[in-house]
Amino acid sequence: MSSLFPNSSTESCNTTLAVLGLQAIFFVGVIVWSLLSSDWVSGWRWEWLDLKLEIAALAAAHYVIIFVPLALLAGAAIVLVWLRPHAGWLFAMAVQCVVLFLSLEIYFIERADDIIDLPVLYLMMFGAVLIVIFLNSPEGRLLLVRSTSPREQAHGETRT
Repeated sequence: MSSLFPNSSTESCNTTLAVLGLQAIFFVGVIVWSLLSSDWVSGWRWEWLDLKLEIAALAAAHYVIIFVPLALLAGAAIVLVWLRPHAGWLFAMAVQCVVLFLSLEIYFIERADDIIDLPVLYLMMFGAVLIVIFLNSPEGRLLLVRSTSPREQAHGETRT
């Protein structure tokens, strides 16, 4: 199993994958919840071949437009952490920056428009902050440590 993660310890990669997986599951869950909680399919109307959205369909569309790209980014971070831990760590941090920037933008600028329910927005921000703290913890930083080659191990040399 350790051959799957050549540049870091297996436990650190597994924990990081689990944390990023929880975030991706949260994003997908919000999408499913928004689609199931509103009657968005019947919210579409056709008038004179002009597409008009009712409020329920528009609210569901906001969630889909915001959370589908975030779920894809979180999924890409999981794949990168699995394949290339160092690059995955950097990409995961970049994803958290995007999540925090987007959530703060929605909170401060679009709050009056009720694009996203505030509890969902708070959970999104809280999760991103926790992931940033985890990635900067000693366990999360193990992804940045390079493994030693067999030659260096035989001679007792180490790289950092």
